[in-house]
Amino acid sequence: MLKLRCKGCQQSLGVPDTFEGRRVRCPQCNRVLHVPAADSDAGPAMKAKAPPAAGVASKFSDYLQTSKAAVSLSLLIMLFGVFWLLSELGVLPPFHWVWTLGLASTGVLTLWLGGINQRTLVIGPFLMVCAVFSVLRQKQMINLRVEIPSLVIAFGALSLMVIFLGYTQPDLLEEDD
Repeated sequence: MLKLRCKGCQQSLGVPDTFEGRRVRCPQCNRVLHVPAADSDAGPAMKAKAPPAAGVASKFSDYLQTSKAAVSLSLLIMLFGVFWLLSELGVLPPFHWVWTLGLASTGVLTLWLGGINQRTLVIGPFLMVCAVFSVLRQKQMINLRVEIPSLVIAFGALSLMVIFLGYTQPDLLEEDD
C-alpha cells in the first residue's frame, strides 16, 4: 500500500501498489494525482510495510477490490454480448429485448456502480437513450438514418450537461502535477 498526500487539499490517501506509475483522483477535491513508481524518488509517496507473504495474489486481490465496479460492468457487458451472439446464431430465440434491456441495465449499473462523476453521467444516460432508440427502431418508428445522428447529438448534449454541472474535464485532458 502506498501513502500519498493530495497537493490540492492535503488529504492523506492510501493507494494500492498496483497503481504505481498511474494517475488517481483525490476523492476529497477531485484533483488528479500521479502515483510514483516504486523506483521513483518522488517525495510524498512511501511504501507501507506489507507482510512477506503478500505476493501476486495479494496485488490481484487489491486490484479487484479497488475496481469492483469496473469488473462488474465488464462482466455484465460480456454476458449480454454472449446472449446477443447466441440469439444471432439461432441458439437462443431472437430476443431483441435482451439487447434493449442490456443497454438500459448497463446504463443504470454504470451510474450505480461507478458513482456520479463526469464519465458515468455521460455513459450511463447515453446507454439508456440507446435503449430507447432501440425500441423505437424495432417498432419501426425511426430508422438508422435518424437514429445514428440523434445518438451523436444526445452524446454531445450529455457531455455539455456534465460541463455545466461543474464536473472537470476527462483525465486525459488534465495536466499532471
